[in-house]
Amino acid sequence: MDDVKKVLGDRIRSSRIQRCITREELASMAGLTPHYIYLIERESGVNPNLKSVQKIASALEVRVAYLLGSSEAIAEASSDADVGAKIHKLRMQQ
Repeated sequence: MDDVKKVLGDRIRSSRIQRCITREELASMAGLTPHYIYLIERESGVNPNLKSVQKIASALEVRVAYLLGSSEAIAEASSDADVGAKIHKLRMQQ
C-alpha cells in the first residue's frame, strides 16, 4: 500500500506542476483543502478515498489509473498535460 501511496503522491505532484497549478488551485478545482492535497503528495499517513482520487484526477484531466500507477495510462496523461498546461496559461492571461 505504501508503494501505491508514494506513486499517487508523486503523480499528483508532477501532474500539478506540469500544468502550472498550485496546491491551492488544485484543491479548489477538486473541492478539497490545500492541506489535504499536501498530505497526499507527501504520503503523510493519509489514505485518500476513491472519491477524492477521482476528484483530483478530474481536476488534473488524467485517469485515476494513471494516478494509481498504471503504466498504460502514462502516454495519454502526458499528452493531456500539454493541453492542460496551455489551457491554464490562457486562463492566467485573461
